[in-house]
Amino acid sequence: MGIAEEMSKKILEKLELLNNSSENISLLQKSLDAISSEQQKVKTDIRDLTVKLLDPDNGVVVRVNKNTDEIKHNAKLIEDIPILKNRMDKSEAWQANVNKVLWFIASTVGALIIGLIFTTLTK
Repeated sequence: MGIAEEMSKKILEKLELLNNSSENISLLQKSLDAISSEQQKVKTDIRDLTVKLLDPDNGVVVRVNKNTDEIKHNAKLIEDIPILKNRMDKSEAWQANVNKVLWFIASTVGALIIGLIFTTLTK
């Protein structure tokens, strides 16, 4: 009877291990389901980020490219500032000279008119 008891103990131990392993399998299945659910959420988040980055109308990449183009355009305009300032200074100098000539002409015409008035009054 010793061998039969020993074998029945071993069989009971193996059945208990199988019972524990089935519980472990169900725990593993629950864990895998939770991981799968989280993986789906990550996939959705990555898809949303990809759309935000690569959207051809309003994506981040497009906006960065537009900003880069604007910066390049503004840099060219900034380079033109000294040239435009020089043109403005020359225009202001020309305007000052024209104003002087106009004042000279106006004062000459005014003096001639006053001279004519005096000559006609004194006759």
